[in-house]
Amino acid sequence: MKRRILAIVGSLIMIIATVLTLAACADTNKKPDVTTKAGENGEGTVDARKTKVPEGLKFDDEEITFAISETDSDGFHLRSIESDDPDTTNKVDRVIFERNRTIEERLGVTLTVEWYGTGNIRSSEVNTSLANQDSDYDVICGRQYDDVVMCLEGNLADLTQLYDGTEKIDYIDFNAPYWSTYYIEAMRCGDSIYWLTGDLCLRYTCSYYCTFVNAYIYEKYLEAEFGSIYSIVKEGKWDYDTLNQMTLKSFENLDGDDAVTEDDQCGGVFPVWDNTNGLALAAGVNWSTRNDDGTMEFEFTNANDRLLTWMSTFRSVLNNGAVRSTGGNYVSAMTSLASDLAGFVLGRLNQAELYLGDMEHDYYILPCPKLTKEQAQYRSSVHDGVQLYGINAYSTHIGAVAATLELMAAGSYWDVRPIYYDEALKYMYSRDQGAADMIDLMGEVVYSDFGYIFQFTKYFPCGSFLRNNATVAKPSSVLAKSQDAWVKGMDEVQQDILELQGL
Repeated sequence: MKRRILAIVGSLIMIIATVLTLAACADTNKKPDVTTKAGENGEGTVDARKTKVPEGLKFDDEEITFAISETDSDGFHLRSIESDDPDTTNKVDRVIFERNRTIEERLGVTLTVEWYGTGNIRSSEVNTSLANQDSDYDVICGRQYDDVVMCLEGNLADLTQLYDGTEKIDYIDFNAPYWSTYYIEAMRCGDSIYWLTGDLCLRYTCSYYCTFVNAYIYEKYLEAEFGSIYSIVKEGKWDYDTLNQMTLKSFENLDGDDAVTEDDQCGGVFPVWDNTNGLALAAGVNWSTRNDDGTMEFEFTNANDRLLTWMSTFRSVLNNGAVRSTGGNYVSAMTSLASDLAGFVLGRLNQAELYLGDMEHDYYILPCPKLTKEQAQYRSSVHDGVQLYGINAYSTHIGAVAATLELMAAGSYWDVRPIYYDEALKYMYSRDQGAADMIDLMGEVVYSDFGYIFQFTKYFPCGSFLRNNATVAKPSSVLAKSQDAWVKGMDEVQQDILELQGL
């Protein structure tokens, strides 16, 4: 079903809040600056909003169609792209509406959304259309965990080699602060780029893996001994040893039995599902490393001492007699935190909005713990449902599509992110400035690598390994059963991508 992104609605008076101090996209410390700035040689000024899209570029009412899954249940992917009838009380929706309207008027394009059903792209009519080299869709809005592999099939445009007829299109600035340069480079194999992500995707920012702390429990049981929880993080002392100590000291056996149950005041309640991947990354585990020649070496094997150490450490904390596991049930974990029955919960940032809005007491937000205090720095990561943006190689108006994507991303950086980040993430998801500082910290240390991004493909499907085996007693032997096939699979992925480029 196709629909126009911008429905005809009455005039909206747009109120843009003063831009507060922000962290920019995860791989850069640049901050949005809506003023002008001095030129390189000090003379004159340059427009701080300038992009690679030429001023005065105009198209003949070309329709740009975005393919988005109907299973976008939390709305982050669809909402990132469109706001066809914005809630006048919601500043984020209003500014997305205005961003799109401005782009339509500037470029002479029409923006539409086509929903492609309830499965992933590869099992939908979108993939069939691409395989038939049709031009029905222009922007392919995929998700990392099930769609990143589409770049192997030759139907996505190489974004570094875009042509409108014989004219090369150079509208996309891969190093701009609104695109996640680190993430694009992590996905990259060879010279080509097939996917983009960054500020255009609301889920990119809201899905950092993190630690929630019940402030009431912390202040009652731990603050006198450990001091400010945020100071612990800033001093580099937030690690699994500290987490273990704190969960033990904040446990109360309320029901009097020998088990750690949902009726106790648990030191921690840990879902053991997709967050295990994020926790491992935060502890310094790499899925792959990049060689000097650009090729990747698969590292998720039983030769990876850091992986094995993290699994053993996590298992030890989970079994310390003060922590309860909820499997993949995040609702149970967050409900326990909100009910003062959990001191610490491991989850994703956006879950605060879903489950903690009516929490009586305050809560703190921290990054995931380091493996040990000796770890050089904290690391954070983005949920594997982050949206990726590719261009149909068979689109009949590549120039308009590239210009539209670039301006949408830039508009998200300059106008959407300040409102969403400061008013939603920092001050709706958290209740104090310390938590806002922690969100900034997480944005500065986001990490990913090629193996992690492609780990759910059929070639080396190790993405669920930690979900099912994070707490096994002998992880080395379990890894040994599959790792040879995974190593071979990642080599095949690289080879297929390079062959598309004639390398």
